[in-house]
Amino acid sequence: MIGCKLLAHPEMGEWYTFKINVPRHPVMAGMKDFSLVDELYLLELYPPFETLITCEFQGFTHPAAWVKPYGLGRVFYTSLAHGSEQFANKYF
Repeated sequence: MIGCKLLAHPEMGEWYTFKINVPRHPVMAGMKDFSLVDELYLLELYPPFETLITCEFQGFTHPAAWVKPYGLGRVFYTSLAHGSEQFANKYF
């Protein structure tokens, strides 16, 4: 349903920069690229979906948020925000 399965994650505590890929999407209204300390999920992906946020890690681009159709509706997923510190980021 959400389009992925968790494979692994580096330890919490690294700074990552997240790029807004589709700024015109209503979910991204008012958002800009941002950096924060988070636990970056490395995922097995099951597209199709529209990638809204990405992050570069070890030379690869990893989706961090997306939307996808599901049945008669849509699903929004983000692998970000593992605590109040991340939610306090004004762009997140």
